[in-house]
Formats: sequence, structure tokens, C-alpha cells
Amino acid sequence: MLMLPGAVKVDLIFEEPHSPEPRWVVSRETLRGVDEHFWDWTIWLASKDSAGKRELVESELRKMQEHLLKPLGAGDAPVSIELAIDACLPALRRAEERLGVRVPDALQREVMARLREHGYAF
Repeated sequence: MLMLPGAVKVDLIFEEPHSPEPRWVVSRETLRGVDEHFWDWTIWLASKDSAGKRELVESELRKMQEHLLKPLGAGDAPVSIELAIDACLPALRRAEERLGVRVPDALQREVMARLREHGYAF
């Protein structure tokens, strides 16, 4: 996975099966990766949502809760992309304060701008 400026996502897909990843462990060293993975996953989910793949989106939001949002300290699994963002942002800020680190927000701003262009409301 590669995120380019303007919230452009490039996925490299190979013929090999993808093994499930473990949940993130939040630390000073991993917080930026957690943030980047959240925005990558969010832009991917929005493409699936736009294609009408609601069951996939709901399933992936539950996975996102377990792998990213719960380790950040967010509450229940979100039922929409907007609610995932609403859960992530304050949890990320609390983690930044607790760990004494600041994650750049350029990717967040770019992804949210792209989502607004496609009708998402925050």
C-alpha cells in the first residue's frame, strides 16, 4: 500500500494470498503507522461504499474497530465511515497526548477533503 499526495491510494496486489494482520499495538513508534493505516483503510472503504458494497463495508468497519480503533482507545464499532472518523480523531488526539508525540495531519486533511467531494459529511 502506498498513499500519494492528494489522498491517492496505490495498492500493490500479488498472486499470493494475504495473511490476516494482527491488531496494532499503539506506541510512540507506531502511532503514525496506525494513523496512516486508518486513512488508507478509510479511503478504500469509501470506494467500496460508493460501489454499493454495504455488507463488505460493515464487515470491514468491525475489523477496523478491532485492529485500529480499539487499540487507540475508541469505543464501540462504528456503523459508518463518518462514525469511524468521529471515533478515530479524538482517540488519536488522546494517544498523542498520552505518548507525547504529534502525528502530522496532512493525510487526514487530504482524505477528508476527498470524502467531502464524494458526499460524506463530517
